[in-house]
Amino acid sequence: MALTLTMTDQADGTGATATIAGAGVADTVTVYTQSFDGDLGAGTWATAGTRVGDGTVDATLSTGHYFAYCKDADEVSPVVYFVVTDGVKAVAQQIDEAVQAKLRLIGLDDIDNDRIVIRDVATDRNLERPCIVVSPIRQVMDPLAGVLHQNDVVYSEQVTIFAADNQANESGAKYKLWLQQIARAFRDQELTGVTEVNRCEVVPGPTVPTAYWSDNKYVGALVLKFTTRETRGL
Repeated sequence: MALTLTMTDQADGTGATATIAGAGVADTVTVYTQSFDGDLGAGTWATAGTRVGDGTVDATLSTGHYFAYCKDADEVSPVVYFVVTDGVKAVAQQIDEAVQAKLRLIGLDDIDNDRIVIRDVATDRNLERPCIVVSPIRQVMDPLAGVLHQNDVVYSEQVTIFAADNQANESGAKYKLWLQQIARAFRDQELTGVTEVNRCEVVPGPTVPTAYWSDNKYVGALVLKFTTRETRGL
């Protein structure tokens, strides 16, 4: 059995629980974590705890996004991505931040991670292009959707690409590929770090105003619709 690692957020701001499987009964296994702030490989790996054989390790970590793996004398587990939260942030804000982090993980060509930002509205004002803006649209709850004591709530996020271009759309092929990569990364997927999310639907974004075309800008968008299952009542 191969060595594997699962990380579970403790949702209280203290860290995550590492669950190790596939280790030998006498093997010492070490868990390593690395914080992720948008730049792949920019962080350093730190020891988060050790144990003998399969089981759990409590990793003390501050809130944020992380990678982790575990290692014994002979094997190294696959790297996993996880989020540590404090259980206080609104689901909507958790979705904003998780979408931004996942967009940065895709590794789109020719864009720095600090140009993938969250804003209340889709605008490139004061941003260097090309850039990608994540902006919430709406929150919808069907009163008939859900199960006993839980409701299904849908959160929509618009992902908008802003780039310099000309009216001949010479750069459009690159940005259409970005939209395809983004759609494939999110479509019918859960959202790491937001346990309430169970599905994502990807739909076309709004029609781009001709004023952008006249201003020699490329603008492309799609909408991510996240279905969550949340506690009914307080």
